[in-house]
Amino acid sequence: MVALGLSKKQFLFGAAALLMIVISGKATPPIAMATEPPIVFAEPAIERAIRYNLLRASGDIYPSDVAGIEKLGVVSAGVTRLDDLRYCTELVELNLMGNLLEDISPLGHLENLSKLWLGYNQIKSIDALLHLTKLNELDLSRNPISGSF
Repeated sequence: MVALGLSKKQFLFGAAALLMIVISGKATPPIAMATEPPIVFAEPAIERAIRYNLLRASGDIYPSDVAGIEKLGVVSAGVTRLDDLRYCTELVELNLMGNLLEDISPLGHLENLSKLWLGYNQIKSIDALLHLTKLNELDLSRNPISGSF
């Protein structure tokens, strides 16, 4: 498989298609595979939380796998970056209490968020949250937020 440049998933898909051709005697095109690349996580704690949520201990995780996650918690895990959450477009509840977050701008595109817990981080600006219109519960306690809002 590796020598052919194929992943295990691609190899098995191709083998199944070939088997269908042999059995049926007809060359029918296989169902198109997803062309999206797997997510390469920058934050191990976020990856662990997503894997736990998906009940998937190992293997590739794709953007389409995480798009439907509605609740996620990564508490007191030393998280410093939130870029990995850009694929979790359906998040409604997110708990990131007790991490090392300063920049929360990646949360600005999570338009379905209604509950967000960000207490006990290092957040100085909440400008990224200003257009999250569905947000009805927000915890920013113990953050060094500056400026007016």
